[in-house]
Amino acid sequence: MSVKEHNNLPQVSHEAYAEGYDDQIRLDTYKEQINQVLKVKPSSVLEVGIGNKSVYRKIKKREIKIIGCDYARDLEPDVIGNVIALPFKDNSFDTVLCAEVLEHLPFEKGMEGLRELKRVAKRYIVLTLPQLSLDDRFFRRVKSKPFTFNGQHYWELGSGKCSLKGSKKIFETEKLKLLDCFAFNVFRLHRFEWLTASLYKIYPKSRLLKFNGYPVFFVLQKKGG
Repeated sequence: MSVKEHNNLPQVSHEAYAEGYDDQIRLDTYKEQINQVLKVKPSSVLEVGIGNKSVYRKIKKREIKIIGCDYARDLEPDVIGNVIALPFKDNSFDTVLCAEVLEHLPFEKGMEGLRELKRVAKRYIVLTLPQLSLDDRFFRRVKSKPFTFNGQHYWELGSGKCSLKGSKKIFETEKLKLLDCFAFNVFRLHRFEWLTASLYKIYPKSRLLKFNGYPVFFVLQKKGG
């Protein structure tokens, strides 16, 4: 299947969110997504990429106006739409949440998606992105093995398309002020998952050791917003 064909298909089906999908790290990141959204006291929220709706439902219970938008019809979003062409007017939502979505598109398209998030957000964007672990980056470099499309992700932070430092430059170019940046699972080792799980219990997230975390959180504010 070509890249173009991949772009026209939802990559994650409803079945992918079956029992066992939500491990402890994922549940913790859901809580953090909610915390970061609530922290900015939004009058309205757009969630782009609703997954199993865990975050969507909990924000809605707070009696905050929230719209869920997703490309996958079988996930039953409020609005079916593509992140690179969101079906909303400029500044439609006070805050936009987009958790681990942009990497499902080729990098250039992902950046188009970022600009769309900015367009429809009135004030804030809460964004999360995956990041290659340090051991994965090291072995790929040793073996001269570039990151390629793995069925879901076209790129991750540290994959060669964009580094953590590079992402901050992109935000500056797009006139997005970085209010906060931190990472979960900061001692993640792709080849030693048993060790990763133990270390996570001791030190789950950090603002200092974010160069190896997964996912990385970015809280952004539109300049002038």
